[in-house]
Amino acid sequence: MLLIAGLYIWRQRSERNLIANALPWLMLAMVTVTSAVLMMIGRAGFGPGQARAPRYVPFAAMLPIALVALIPLVYGHWSGETSMRERFVAKGLLAGSLAVLVFCTCSGFLAGLPLWPMNRQQRGYGKALISFINVVSGPDLLAKSVFPNPARVKEAANALNRIGYLRPALFRSNQIYSQKDFGNARLGNAATGTTGDAAFGEFQFNEAEAGSIAGDGLALLPNERRPADAVLITIDNTAAKGKPEICAIAQVGDPHQIAPLRAVWDSSALPSTWKCRIPKERLPQGQHYSLEAWAFNVETLEAHRLQGKALFLW
Repeated sequence: MLLIAGLYIWRQRSERNLIANALPWLMLAMVTVTSAVLMMIGRAGFGPGQARAPRYVPFAAMLPIALVALIPLVYGHWSGETSMRERFVAKGLLAGSLAVLVFCTCSGFLAGLPLWPMNRQQRGYGKALISFINVVSGPDLLAKSVFPNPARVKEAANALNRIGYLRPALFRSNQIYSQKDFGNARLGNAATGTTGDAAFGEFQFNEAEAGSIAGDGLALLPNERRPADAVLITIDNTAAKGKPEICAIAQVGDPHQIAPLRAVWDSSALPSTWKCRIPKERLPQGQHYSLEAWAFNVETLEAHRLQGKALFLW
């Protein structure tokens, strides 16, 4: 429809009134077209999922807005010199095109609904990574889940933290304490226990491969009926038992797995499994310690130990 309207306006370019009325709407439509071309070139390597990213919706919405004004304008100018039969055919083609547009729009909307809760889950994990960016090393995870340049993310996060833009502020310690109030130097509201709480999920670790430790399990937030935002992997030195330190942050769910439609209104339908692989060189050497896992709520800053047997490393 845009091509037909543009071609007709070009052929009638001598009509100053038509050009004056149509040009603003053509420019609005071209914003969508040029943005789509530029995004296609710049995001071609990121996969088809980028096409449905919510940040591009404002650009795409300008095209139907422009067509709502252009089509009556062009039709009104064209119909004055045509027969009744031609106008009838034109109305049928417009109705058919509108039906196709509505069908494609509704289909795309329904297909994109499961991506909304998945995006929310992914953003929660990204927020957890940024919250611990100064105390937990994970540039590979930042590059994969937040931004391809981890150094730039860390610089920007600390700059925003200094001016008080981030709430809560970035953590200045990687230790989990059992306390009721949150402080900048601590992780608050940590539910402790030797066996953990099965309501929040479970964990298990193994040394199946040389040079790394694999972990997996479930992580839930039963009070909110949804998966945890992240899983905090901690090491607890046997000489100072009771002061676990976060050494890695694992993602809950699979960003490549499409959630069921029910997840739109029921967050418990989102995938709650997690897995990670920790290289041994990132762990302290020459010490006796144990590995545990905690379900983390990035909004309330609560960490709950998952049920499972700690892996003792000597």
